[in-house]
Amino acid sequence: MDTPQWIPFCCAWKEFDPFEYSYVLDALGINWFWDGKVFWIKSKDFSRAQTELFEYQREKTKTGAEANFDLKHFSSANKRKALILNTLALTTLLISFIAQQYFPWLSEKWILDGEKIIVHGQYYRLFTALLLHKDPAHVLGNVVFSFYFLFRLSLHLGFGLTWLLVLSLATLANGVNLCFLGLAHKSLGFSTASFVAVGLFVTTEKSKNLFLAGAAGLIFLAMFSGGKYTDVGSHFWGFVLGFLAGIILNKRGQIED
Repeated sequence: MDTPQWIPFCCAWKEFDPFEYSYVLDALGINWFWDGKVFWIKSKDFSRAQTELFEYQREKTKTGAEANFDLKHFSSANKRKALILNTLALTTLLISFIAQQYFPWLSEKWILDGEKIIVHGQYYRLFTALLLHKDPAHVLGNVVFSFYFLFRLSLHLGFGLTWLLVLSLATLANGVNLCFLGLAHKSLGFSTASFVAVGLFVTTEKSKNLFLAGAAGLIFLAMFSGGKYTDVGSHFWGFVLGFLAGIILNKRGQIED
């Protein structure tokens, strides 16, 4: 680290969470470095970082609540970027659905088919099934349902990390669910990934009571997992894996005194 180019940011706040404040700095595009005790901030960004962090802390103190997921703490540019990127990403689901109509073989080739995966080793289906949907209501429902959680997570975790976690954990959730349901199981749809996002959201929101956060998430799961052809198992495992990943992310951001 080139020390002359960096300035230490020190404060006397009683509840200083480096993981939380790194979100604020990342969202603002401010260069920072954590050495285990203090934040080092690029000299050219220090004045702005100091102003923004003190304003953030002032708002938290004034409201007496966690402000992690308060949109007003993010610049218009960052919110606009998250909006555009997530819109484009979710639009791929619509494009994939249109492709299914013109190329029907895609559904047979990409659907999660237990026999094809277990017997023939076509593990890619655990992922490609996320891109398929049975009808317009199915795909539009998943796009609308997922957007809010993905947008909010992208502001705090970054677009790349959010989608990497959501897609990889959804693929894993499909695999775990298949272990229980076996050869005859078939499924398709992005909803497994949607519930990974829900699980991540309720834990990265940094609720002080993870039990209540988990209970709220499970209630949400029950409310939106109805329907004759709904794969409740994949929804459940998606939520569980997202919830656990969120806890791990929070733990990594906690620095012992």
